[in-house]
Amino acid sequence: MKRFKLLSVITILAAFCLISCQNKSSTIKIGLLSVFSGDGANYGETAKTGVDLAVDEINNQGGINGRKIEIIYEDSKGTSKDALNGFQKLVTSDKVPAVIGPFYSNQVLTCAGEANKNKVVLLTGSATGDDITYSGEYIFRVCPTNNSQGKTLAEFCREKGSRKH
Repeated sequence: MKRFKLLSVITILAAFCLISCQNKSSTIKIGLLSVFSGDGANYGETAKTGVDLAVDEINNQGGINGRKIEIIYEDSKGTSKDALNGFQKLVTSDKVPAVIGPFYSNQVLTCAGEANKNKVVLLTGSATGDDITYSGEYIFRVCPTNNSQGKTLAEFCREKGSRKH
């Protein structure tokens, strides 16, 4: 829960930096693209809870420079196709400057081209695929890569005396 709350705050602040000189509407819109139906829906609901907590906390303290945050939710349904459709809707119809998610690495990579083309921040707190690191200047992650996790786990096992593969 803390990870998603931190992720939410970082995304919200990044989005604010991008739009502070642009749209002066009364709210700051941020997209949340996650799996809300099908396999993995429990992860999406956990992400939603964390984001909602962070947004409530920020909005209850007056928002950002007096502007409230509004989250627009899109369901990736656990597929790259639906993730891309949801991302495109958030960008073109909802005009969000930043999107939290998606949850899975393949979905992040599918959306990366659109994020970079439209200059929309895409921030994932769960996708660990190593290729995400090189997917563009608008793509960010707040969790370790697969390589990093593997190395850390191997070092831990070695320190504890494990020699099994």
